[in-house]
Amino acid sequence: MITFFSLRARMVLAFGGISVLLLTAAGGISLIQTGRLQRQTVDVMTRQIVEARAAEVGRWLEGHRNEVKILSRFEIFRAGSLSEIARYLEMVHGERNPEQENIFFVNPKGDFITSDGRGGSLLKRQYVRDILTGRKTAAISDGLLSLGTGNPIVAVAQEVLSPGGEPRGIIGASVTLRAFSRLTRSMKFGTEGYGAIVDGQGLIIGHPDPSLVMRMDTLNAPDWEGVREVGLRMVAGEAGSSDYRTPQGVRRHAVFSPVPGAPGWSVAYLMPHSDIAGPVWRIVRTAMVFILAAILGVVATAVVSANHIASPILELQRAVAAIDLTNPVVSGAFASLVRQRNEIGLLARAVLGMNERIHQDYQRIQDALHEKELLLKEIHHRVKNNLQIVSSIISLQGEALADQAGRDALRECENRIHAIAAVHEWSYQSSDFSRVPMDHYLQELCGSLRGGLLDSSDAVEILVQTDELFLPMEQAISCGFIVTEVVTNSLKYAFPRGRADNEAPTVTVEARLSGERCVLRIRDNGVGLGPVPSRREGLGSELVAAFAGQLGGELEVTTGKGVTVEVFFSPDQRGPGSGGIRPI
Repeated sequence: MITFFSLRARMVLAFGGISVLLLTAAGGISLIQTGRLQRQTVDVMTRQIVEARAAEVGRWLEGHRNEVKILSRFEIFRAGSLSEIARYLEMVHGERNPEQENIFFVNPKGDFITSDGRGGSLLKRQYVRDILTGRKTAAISDGLLSLGTGNPIVAVAQEVLSPGGEPRGIIGASVTLRAFSRLTRSMKFGTEGYGAIVDGQGLIIGHPDPSLVMRMDTLNAPDWEGVREVGLRMVAGEAGSSDYRTPQGVRRHAVFSPVPGAPGWSVAYLMPHSDIAGPVWRIVRTAMVFILAAILGVVATAVVSANHIASPILELQRAVAAIDLTNPVVSGAFASLVRQRNEIGLLARAVLGMNERIHQDYQRIQDALHEKELLLKEIHHRVKNNLQIVSSIISLQGEALADQAGRDALRECENRIHAIAAVHEWSYQSSDFSRVPMDHYLQELCGSLRGGLLDSSDAVEILVQTDELFLPMEQAISCGFIVTEVVTNSLKYAFPRGRADNEAPTVTVEARLSGERCVLRIRDNGVGLGPVPSRREGLGSELVAAFAGQLGGELEVTTGKGVTVEVFFSPDQRGPGSGGIRPI
């Protein structure tokens, strides 16, 4: 494998890099120039098609306008009553132009009647108001939805004057837009392009997909990047081209031209950029095959030359990587390199000498670490034995006392000493002297407390629930003292004989990780703090507060049904995984 900036990589770059850059630059310049020429050619050819279709739409509109203009001169519309006009329209309905949905007449009040028997008011239509108010004598609407059928239509209307020259009303035709769909489908250039017709409000009124007719607004299409700019130019009557993107991110090109005689209409041809760049890519692909063949030839020559020079160095690298610090014997591959009479042999002999020195230093470090480990084990073992001796002396002294309060005080002192001794016991039994496993430590500590207080807690169950938490000795001892004080207090006072609660007496000790903090929680389901004289503040409470402060933690005591003592602190070290629930 050729690693970047390795000797082989540098040689490959030196032999083939310049050639590759020059060939790539030539190909890129050719692609840009050919693409620019292809785009110009496509724009010219497409604009000719669009202009021809725009003229065709203009002639189509002019034909319907001439039909309506002829109808406006009929005597029935100029002088007939509304009922006579209605009968006449109904009579000629079957003879109308097939592209017309109906023929309609509008009186000066804006009321209309159609050849298919419909009626109502058209005062909301802008083209009707323009003619009735005298602003126009003839009008073509933008795309509309028929009030009678809901179909997409365009209205072609003409003012009707009475024989005396007075405004009589409006004669018009509702022309369906089906012809536009056929026209746009017939616009072919490239492989995936299609045509579209846009009215003066920016609505699409002609499209190969009928579901977009009268539904796609080019002036309000936020998901179509660049379509609004194209729509504004078409509505303004401009001719030109522009790019936009579909909601799927496909880049497309629009060429558009205004429809002559229409109110802001335009015909557009929309094509993907693949239709423009396709011929260019075909030309470029052919050229790139030859360029790529030249590049591969240059690179192959460079790689062969680089491998011939760099392979001995890589062999030395693999031999060095195989050296084992615990074993001074080197591999056979290394031995063969040492025998070479060149620079590689000199380097291999230097590495071999360095390996021998490192092995000697490694052995000395290992011996020192082993000696330190034995010494630490001995220290923890002796401290634990000395604490047990002190505990035994205190126990003997307590048995010699006649005062029960004194014996209890000495027993509590003995429990506190055991909390320290247990830490040292786990330390010399473990290979890691810096951390104490809290799950085993708390199990052993709570078991000792229960066994030492059987006279008052023989029916109490102690549950230890922990995550697999490892703490430094100082933090472990502080937690042990807190657990010792609180559990002793619960066993002595939380479950007096004859209490009314039938719930099984339980003391729960938890050590949990919560984010970056540790929670030490001791709770019982006993009688709570309450106004019991014997459960007053004393040395135990002071010790709990002191050791919580030594942990740098926050102490919280709550009571209700039982007592809960919580200490929140930041652990210095932790182990992975989580512990279980172990009854004592």
